[in-house]
Amino acid sequence: MTETRKNVIVIGAGFSGLVAAWRLQKDGYQVTVVEKNLRVGGLVQTQVHPLGLVETAANGLLCSSLVEELFADCGIEVQRPKKSARRRFLAISGKLSRFPLSISETIKTFFKISKFRRHPPRPLETLAIWAERALGKPMAQKVVALGVLGIFAADSKQLSANLIVGRFFEKVRRRNVPGKIKGTVSSRAGLGFLLQSLEKKLCADGVAFEFDAEGAEAIRRARRHNVPLVLA
Repeated sequence: MTETRKNVIVIGAGFSGLVAAWRLQKDGYQVTVVEKNLRVGGLVQTQVHPLGLVETAANGLLCSSLVEELFADCGIEVQRPKKSARRRFLAISGKLSRFPLSISETIKTFFKISKFRRHPPRPLETLAIWAERALGKPMAQKVVALGVLGIFAADSKQLSANLIVGRFFEKVRRRNVPGKIKGTVSSRAGLGFLLQSLEKKLCADGVAFEFDAEGAEAIRRARRHNVPLVLA
């Protein structure tokens, strides 16, 4: 007798949605991914420029055993970054700076950071509000706000403080199993290529994709048929 696989619907085909579908499919679920756009990847795209690859959102992943497993499943070699790529700059008023705080701001921020664990995120608090409360206004505006644009391609005023920094205040820290490679990794052709390869693998493994589809309709459909939902 053939075992019936449980159905699950994933809303969103961005990075988190595709990875959720990958994990659920490996765990034996029949997965349908619903995406309002006509392509996967969400904010993550890799553009080819004469000077090199340009990432529209995150430019790498912090390596772990799960990240290495994802790359292996997609048939992609894990790419270590060049030493020169470790340098990070922030654009402040049209000028690049590795550390945008003044001496006085740095001193004040140092004392704030030394006590930041006294300020866990409050319910429904945004990352911008938490950063200003826990780290000070200069750090919140000149470092945190700009930094998350390069990581999440989103405004710190719209991001949940609990989701971004909440784990640092947990009594028992959850840690990923380290990978063979330390630090940030990507694929030679960029993260956009990784997600395109993941889409092809998911399709080959039987994951269904519905593009140009409304999430609200998918939610109603899931409720009618009592199908679990994953909002990614």
